[in-house]
Parts: sequence; structure tokens; C-alpha cells
Amino acid sequence: MAESPPLLYFVRHGETEWNRARRIQGRTDVPLNAAGRAQAAAIAARLRQLVDGAEAVDFYSSPLGRARQTMAAILTEFGVPEDRAHYEERLVERSFGAFDGLTWREMFAAGIDPDRDPATYHDWRPEGGESFADVAERVGAWLSGVRRPAIVVSHSGVSRALRGLLLGLDKAEIVHLPVPQHRFYRITGGEVAWFDLRRDRS
Repeated sequence: MAESPPLLYFVRHGETEWNRARRIQGRTDVPLNAAGRAQAAAIAARLRQLVDGAEAVDFYSSPLGRARQTMAAILTEFGVPEDRAHYEERLVERSFGAFDGLTWREMFAAGIDPDRDPATYHDWRPEGGESFADVAERVGAWLSGVRRPAIVVSHSGVSRALRGLLLGLDKAEIVHLPVPQHRFYRITGGEVAWFDLRRDRS
């Protein structure tokens, strides 16, 4: 990783019906719902206020559809074509393997509980899936190649892993980091600034 990573705006994709149902998406390609499309448009407009034009940043996105839809709203707001974005496999959501498609309640019923022992949960690798440590490894490899300020659209697992790397957090902290879809953050120099679409209208 670069010693001083550039400024990043990190956006979690907008809401999907699986988010609303508390269902584990992982690598499943679930589209945005109406609320998610509205969130993407609102985030795009707010970013356009914060960033001094498309030439000031690079654009990175997970290749999954819900992230691509969110990035598409941002690119439209900035007036640039889709090919300005880098669709990066290393920014894809954490795979939950055999648990993809189940609800979080069903996963908890199987004895997997992040609250009971978050440090152990951080290193837990579901059958056919990834641990947070696995996600951090690929996100770190991506981050080492980022040279300019960027807008990044990805997922909750990637959001946590990225902050863990940039802020030097321990395992238990990483697991419980917030990942709201009505907020996005700017991170630089070890500092995080949040922008809340529900109240930040400036």
C-alpha cells in the first residue's frame, strides 16, 4: 500500500430489496430498488458539490450490478461516459459462500454471531466464501495502485475492510463499523468525514 493513500470518497451502493429484507447478498447480483435509485441520485448530486469536476478524480466501482447502477448515477451527474470508471474485481462484495441468499437471522440461527466474538468473526471463512481478512488482502492490493483522489462505489464488507486498513483498526472494531446507505464518507490522512443525505443539504 502507498505510504500516503490519496483522498477517497467511499459510497456504498444504494438499497436493494435484499437489503430491505435483511438477506445476505454477497456475490449475488441484486439490482437497486426505487429507494436505492433515489439514494444513488442524491449521492451523485452531493458529490458533484464536493468535487471540483470529473478531472479531479478517478472513478472506481465494484462490477456487481447494484454498484454499477450507483456509479452510473454518479457518472451521469459528472457528465462523463461509463468508460471513465474502472470496474475492479477486487472491490466486489465479500463472498459468504454457502450463506449467500440466506437472511441474517438464518445465519445467526446457524450459530454465526458477530456480536458474540467479533474478532473471531473477522477471521471466520464460510464454506466457499471469504473472511474479512481475505477481503482486506484484496482491497489492500487494489489500494496500493491508487495514485489520485477517487470516488469509489462498493459494498459494506469492502467499506469496513478499507477503513480497517487506512485507520489501523483492530478486528473487533472492523466488524462493527457502520455501513449506512443514506451516508457516504471522505477519508484522507487517517480522518473520516461523513455526509448524511437526510440532513446535509448544504
